[in-house]
Amino acid sequence: MEKVAGTCVFGKPGSVAAAKKRGGYNDGLRCLSSSFAINTLLRRILHAVLFEVCALVILVPLMSYGFGMDMLHFGALALILAVCAMASNMIYNHFYEMVEHRYGWRRTVPMRILHTLGFEAFFMALALPLTAWWLDIGILDALLLDVTFSIFFMIYAFCFNWVFDIARHRLAGWQAARR
Repeated sequence: MEKVAGTCVFGKPGSVAAAKKRGGYNDGLRCLSSSFAINTLLRRILHAVLFEVCALVILVPLMSYGFGMDMLHFGALALILAVCAMASNMIYNHFYEMVEHRYGWRRTVPMRILHTLGFEAFFMALALPLTAWWLDIGILDALLLDVTFSIFFMIYAFCFNWVFDIARHRLAGWQAARR
């Protein structure tokens, strides 16, 4: 492990700039300081809560209006799905990051796309029966609604996670500069 500008670079030796050339933001983000441990349960909870709250603020009014549903009824389903998604997200990301670390994957655009598609498939398997039951609709209608959710969340997840990674990186640099 090499210490570079207040961060720790794992795996292949080199600077943070060299890590960026390899195409990822996760180099240098695992060891920041004792005051802000980035790979913790707290970070996972913060990520999941921010992700879901921002999504609900965007999604509930748009989908209620777009599908002509009562906002409270649809909002309750969205909230239930959000709680399920948070738990699923933490579980999925835990295993994804284990595989990422084991095989030395970097958080490049293609890897973000793979991550997003994998999570959406995993979560749709859970959300489909719940959506059909809650809205008292057929499984095909629930599938169409879940596909609409999935399209929104694939785009949203890609953008949110990319911004979250960049924010973590900048926070690491800011904390290193303060020392």
